[in-house]
Amino acid sequence: MSLLPTDTTHNLYECDLVLWYQETVTRLQQRDFSHLDVEHLIEEIESLANRERRELRSRLFVLLCHYLKRLYIPSVPDYRGWEITIREQQRQLRPMLKDSPSLKNYASENFNEIWDDALAEVKANYPGVELPLDWTFSQTIEDLISLKLFSSSLFQ
Repeated sequence: MSLLPTDTTHNLYECDLVLWYQETVTRLQQRDFSHLDVEHLIEEIESLANRERRELRSRLFVLLCHYLKRLYIPSVPDYRGWEITIREQQRQLRPMLKDSPSLKNYASENFNEIWDDALAEVKANYPGVELPLDWTFSQTIEDLISLKLFSSSLFQ
């Protein structure tokens, strides 16, 4: 594969992102740092971190919504769907936090906002149901995503 000149690589970023990725990887592998599109490389790396944070927020939001529904929505004959979603979110969150432990801090720092969003969502969909104002079931993010948290009498 021949490498494109820097000005062309910069334009490549705008026209064909996948090819830009390939060119950038090739340059990095060849240690050709002088021809890297550093501005866009920084932008892409920042974007990757933001994407991970958005996914974490989304999964925690879904997890909390389903915990609330499972624990507080009465008269549902089969909770299985909510429990399946809870386990799936937990299963997806565990490796995310293992691979990127700094996401635990992000989750802790943003938990109240995510909780408020989940609470508002469930309240909007189930307006007559009394829901807690605060999350009181776990102290850590690890507890929140642990299957042990709700394998007890809460799901009996």
